[in-house]
Amino acid sequence: YQRRVHGGAMLVIWSVVTLVTRTSPVTFQVVGLFKTTLTFVMGFLVFRTPVTMQNIIGICIATCGFGWYTFLKLQKPTPPMPTSPTEDSQAGTPSSNLKL
Repeated sequence: YQRRVHGGAMLVIWSVVTLVTRTSPVTFQVVGLFKTTLTFVMGFLVFRTPVTMQNIIGICIATCGFGWYTFLKLQKPTPPMPTSPTEDSQAGTPSSNLKL
């Protein structure tokens, strides 16, 4: 059981680091809120929890926010990522001789 827990924790840490390094901390937060909203919706569907008007309004506001953020992100081109962490972005030359 402990090996599965440790493996799951490692997978979560890897996914967090990958997401933040490839996107941005704001995108990471939006993905986390999307996951929370999806958890609520699945809870309503699976466990047949009564849905209130406040739940519906909150899910609609969150969904509109995700859509708006995604729309704005797709409109703005992102700069290319550097090919290596030691490459100087302005000069295009390595900034140090350290090997990672």
